[in-house]
Amino acid sequence: MEKIIEIRMNEDKSIEIKTDNVSMTTINSSERKIDADIIYKSLDYSSGDRYKIKKENPSNEDPDVFESLVKLYQDIIDEVNTLE
Repeated sequence: MEKIIEIRMNEDKSIEIKTDNVSMTTINSSERKIDADIIYKSLDYSSGDRYKIKKENPSNEDPDVFESLVKLYQDIIDEVNTLE
């Protein structure tokens, strides 16, 4: 099944991660921490799933932080998408 991972930088500089329009986690601007367990849960993985990323940063807040997180997710889903 194809799933869309949406990564959105909010105006308050928190970052929300959704899978298929379901909010999976929010990284608040004061901590900016994410770990492997949070990433795994946010993917909501089942065998055969394929992922695409949708990214939104309408106010262009903290572009380096935002793009680093997007790249991390992209690298992970590139690998996951090769699984049978």
